[in-house]
Amino acid sequence: MKLLHLTIIVVLSVIIITDASIAYAQQEQATGLESMGPPPVQNSSKRFDIEVEFAPISIAVNPVTNMIYTSHTSLADSISVISGKTNKTVSVIKVGKDPIHVAVNSVTNMVYVTNSNSHSLSIISGLTNLVVDTVQVGEIPRDVLINTKTNTIYIANELSSTISVIDGKTNNVVSTISVCNISGAESTFAIDQAENTIYVTCTGPDGAIDVISGTTNKVIDTIPVGLDPTNVVFNPTTHMLYTANNGDYTVSVVSAKTDKVVDTIPVELFPTVVAVNPDTNMIYVANDFNSSSNKLSVIDGQTNKVVAKIGIGSGAQNIAVDSSNDIIYVVNYASNSISVISGKTNTLIDTIPVGALPTSIAINNITKTVYVANWRSDFVSVIPMTYLDLQTVPEFTFAVPILLASFVSVIAFYRIQFKK
Repeated sequence: MKLLHLTIIVVLSVIIITDASIAYAQQEQATGLESMGPPPVQNSSKRFDIEVEFAPISIAVNPVTNMIYTSHTSLADSISVISGKTNKTVSVIKVGKDPIHVAVNSVTNMVYVTNSNSHSLSIISGLTNLVVDTVQVGEIPRDVLINTKTNTIYIANELSSTISVIDGKTNNVVSTISVCNISGAESTFAIDQAENTIYVTCTGPDGAIDVISGTTNKVIDTIPVGLDPTNVVFNPTTHMLYTANNGDYTVSVVSAKTDKVVDTIPVELFPTVVAVNPDTNMIYVANDFNSSSNKLSVIDGQTNKVVAKIGIGSGAQNIAVDSSNDIIYVVNYASNSISVISGKTNTLIDTIPVGALPTSIAINNITKTVYVANWRSDFVSVIPMTYLDLQTVPEFTFAVPILLASFVSVIAFYRIQFKK
């Protein structure tokens, strides 16, 4: 069987109350969708679970409509739609073969799903929960990136090493861009929406970032970085990019203004996922299964120095940052848990058990709720932020000099690999 690398990027958008969101609320009330699905089950003092289809692997939230979407691979080939109001599954939508990544445009209330073995993108109306279009893209489509300002959708096609560019108004492919080798990247994309520029990680020994103009849909530069970069994030406040270089245990710091590497930061072995807080200028890096170090490295974006190393679970797949509470969540695939970390003190404050093999996380900052997809448990774990113990747990932290900061925004990543 093929090797799949799956990634999700979740960015909490500005909340815009649209006619579509109002209409959806009216439609939900009229159709009685809330009655579908079994009731949530309380499985821990800090979480409850919502039953969904087989093998939930990717999850996304629309904070405007308070709806949650999770994709299901293998036998199910579907999307489960969960009401955040009732905590019940309200719809199951059939899509293409082996859906991998689900993403939501909260401005247009549209949902996008990459179908890896159908080589297609399913486009779903969040208002009706119906597939409104299926668009053929490249081979093994994986990641989805949405520019909400231009209503443009970008699809990373792993096998063909291309980017499909789709107009969100017409659902037509308007360009196909050949890029570097993107096979194996944990997070293919980052975007500067203000400048309409897209950044793509190039994996392998010739690690680099391809820079794409969203205006011309052409590669305009290639920036060499470290060995085998697996993840890239962009800080819109400082205009800096960060890549987790799995092959040489470093993070490359790239200026988006000059397209040059300005620093290289040593971190723990096999860094895989990275997240950034644009408001506090702090960067968070976790390591994959090959690393013996189950630590979250905290980097000060002003000094480019590691200021803390925090003990977490094993097999980190995701990092999510909750802006309103200054909390970081790390999804521990091998530990079946979520590490909860204070961004104010850089200390572990809680470890919450979830289902088997958690892969993906999404946060609704409006309702103060965290959602986790558990690949080998057919349910989504729900963690209300009010359940959290905000006291520190010092025995799991590793002291280094700390430069304190607070943080904002939600950026999440995940990865899972299969071999047969």
